Amino acid sequence: MIKPILLTCAVLLAADTRLATDYSADKGFKVEFETTLSMKTTSMSMERDGEPVEGRGGFGGGGSTSVRKGVFVDKVAAAAEGKPTKLTRAFESLAGSTTMLRGEEETTRDLEPPLSGVTLSLERAENGEVTAKVVDGTAPADDAVLEGHRMELALDALLPSGEVADGASWELDKDAVRSVLMLDAEKMLFPRPAPTEGEGGDRGQGGGGRPRGGFGGGGGESRLLETAEWEAKATLSAESVEKNGVSCRVIEVELKAAGDMPEPQAGGGGGRRGQSLGMEPASPLFGTTYKIELEGKLFFSAAEKRPVAFELEGTLGQETDTEREGRDGSTMRIRSTREGAYKQTVAISRPQ
Repeated sequence: MIKPILLTCAVLLAADTRLATDYSADKGFKVEFETTLSMKTTSMSMERDGEPVEGRGGFGGGGSTSVRKGVFVDKVAAAAEGKPTKLTRAFESLAGSTTMLRGEEETTRDLEPPLSGVTLSLERAENGEVTAKVVDGTAPADDAVLEGHRMELALDALLPSGEVADGASWELDKDAVRSVLMLDAEKMLFPRPAPTEGEGGDRGQGGGGRPRGGFGGGGGESRLLETAEWEAKATLSAESVEKNGVSCRVIEVELKAAGDMPEPQAGGGGGRRGQSLGMEPASPLFGTTYKIELEGKLFFSAAEKRPVAFELEGTLGQETDTEREGRDGSTMRIRSTREGAYKQTVAISRPQ
């Protein structure tokens, strides 16, 4: 009699380690998120023909802090094979801001997310394509913000594909990291505003003239997250904890990246700054190394079959070495170091 009882317990334990979100019809999720990304120039040096040069205007220490936050509610209307095929997504609130620091001057730009207060109907066709339509609120002026929406929760990207034992780990691909960091959603929820008079077009818009997303005033931090070569993994902890009043399994997450960034496109290297030092705006010799280390925890309710919360934070570092030839034939070399911090919190509950 003992062996059958032990076998039954083992089977139940295995079932508990299958972590997948339940998208049955009439299920709903209220998602509250906030992401903060800050970067600051911690050192900078300049040399002309190998001789040190004192800093000029615009080359002092500076930095930026970007905040993105929002609340939206999903209500599943239909599902098939464990995935939603039709749902409504109501963006109760969306807000974003970027604060730029240049020397003693600090400026803040508040975003006006076009989907704030808007309800979308999302539907998946048989070929897998997802279409979005506005069913309540003011339709956005740019249809681009209606493209690319995913029906599943972004945090599903952290879940294992099948049953896993305590202590087991699995790798996360680049698409999973992009989903978790909301890099795809950034372009729809927080499109960068069109540049004001005097700003370069590459700072505010893509080549096609449409607003694009991105953390930071010029998108440099976003570019770092976008182009990073990630090494990421998730591990199912043996612990069970209570989070937001719900018993949860804990998935520990590690996102790391280090290497060389590709050179920026010609024309994106800060022409005005170079010209102030008598340098030609031609493409410079450019090298940037970076390092990112983020750690977090996903709290998942096996009983309710849904994510409950996610907490992620860590550091970013970037070293840049740029060399340009001046109009007089001299060579200007600029080295800079930027350091920053990233923090993301997500809470998911059942809507009332």
